[in-house]
Amino acid sequence: MASVVGETRSLNLRLQAALDAPGQARRQVGALASGLPTMVREDLRLLVSELVANSLRHAGLQQCDWIDVHVSVGSERVRVEISDPGQGFESPLQRDPTQPSGSGLWLLNAIASRWGVIRDRTTRVWFETDLSELQNGDGAGPSLASSLEGWPPEAQEAAEHLERLYGPPEEVDADRMLWRRGIGSELSLRRGA
Repeated sequence: MASVVGETRSLNLRLQAALDAPGQARRQVGALASGLPTMVREDLRLLVSELVANSLRHAGLQQCDWIDVHVSVGSERVRVEISDPGQGFESPLQRDPTQPSGSGLWLLNAIASRWGVIRDRTTRVWFETDLSELQNGDGAGPSLASSLEGWPPEAQEAAEHLERLYGPPEEVDADRMLWRRGIGSELSLRRGA
């Protein structure tokens, strides 16, 4: 259920723990955030769907369980909280490094202004994105515009999307950009891609 109080818009959504929950959350958050800049709206949709998927993947939920999504969009910040009745998840520091894992918390750390986990009777993962920094231009990272001159539009769009997800590339030359995501994990984008 969405509501508006003053300048703050909010969404309180209870989802059944089912495979379509991330998509439902993504659509509802996208509608609530429709007045925000495209990059912010897409980042919110991505983070919400990743966190709802994490609840499905790691909380040991049954189909009769629920996942709550609370979103508040104000003039200065967006706050999101995803909660479920599960017992949480292993910290990435405690996890066996040889086992594959998702990138939800890594993306959260890269995109959100701040975030945290609260464990009591439920597990709640929250994050905030400051809008004032984006409006003032203070939070904008270095632009890729000069590096992308002459690149095909599809490759420019892919590079801008990757920068939003992973931050600025570690290596840039006329024909290639490279992002490192950890030991032995690299993502490369070529000019002709």
